[in-house]
Amino acid sequence: MKTLDTTTPRSDTDIAKLFRAIADPTRLRIMCTLLEKRDLCVGELANEVGISTPGVSQHLKLLELHGLATPIRIGQRTCYKPHFDNPSARVLFDCIKTLKEE
Repeated sequence: MKTLDTTTPRSDTDIAKLFRAIADPTRLRIMCTLLEKRDLCVGELANEVGISTPGVSQHLKLLELHGLATPIRIGQRTCYKPHFDNPSARVLFDCIKTLKEE
């Protein structure tokens, strides 16, 4: 899967797509769970957010595409963690954290 280039300045369209990626309440809940727990496998995330494993997988693929989540292979399982190496993602994560604490 090709992810967005995070090394060059983003266009207005790219920024809008990034915000749309977390605009969905389920994806936002998944992202908040990853930020809180740091890394979880797909099945664990499904239990945490209360939706099916395939549903979580689809949301995670979109979060990965936008550079917000990073997959980690552990044996046959795929786990995800927040993509802290992406500067745009870090800013977004800080915003989410601040808004959740208010």
